Amino acid sequence: MEQRTYHGDLGPDEIANALLAQFNQGTFAAQRISQGDRALVQVGTRDRRNRVENTLTVTISKTSDGVNVAVGDQQLLDAAADLAQAGLGALFNPLSLLGNLGEIASDVSSFSLTQQVWETVDKYCKSVGAGLGGAPEKTTIGCPYCGVANPPGSPTCSGCGAPLGDAQPIYCPQCGQVAPHGTKFCSRCGANLAQR
Repeated sequence: MEQRTYHGDLGPDEIANALLAQFNQGTFAAQRISQGDRALVQVGTRDRRNRVENTLTVTISKTSDGVNVAVGDQQLLDAAADLAQAGLGALFNPLSLLGNLGEIASDVSSFSLTQQVWETVDKYCKSVGAGLGGAPEKTTIGCPYCGVANPPGSPTCSGCGAPLGDAQPIYCPQCGQVAPHGTKFCSRCGANLAQR
């Protein structure tokens, strides 16, 4: 199961609604269950007979400063097993590969589905100004003059009134990684942060 934490002013229902809007149409199917500060979204593809297959479960949970998103990957394990089985069968009987092509194509589409789910979540989060945080978010900023702890975003120190601009963390515009002020390159994606 892959997980990502998005920091910003957003909740589970907003991301769940974005997934429903994207995937509850055409060759996709989606449904949602909300439970307080948590939402579950199941996303799948439809086959020619309109049956839902390759289902992924997206779990979205509220955190103190954003949301945690987890995408279930049980279908990816099935896909890898089917590909391996088809490959072994083809060694002994090359014609057996033809019989497995439908299953392999279906399972390979689950790889694509996972990617599409993450792209939808990333796009929505960026649209509302939320970003990924690989490092824990700072809960306080120490004043460089007197050392008093202040909340991030405070323009001046509550203890001495000094400006806190140079102490504020920065966010990578490419991936949302949190970095200390003055960092030149993002530790996650390598983007140039000095141009900000």
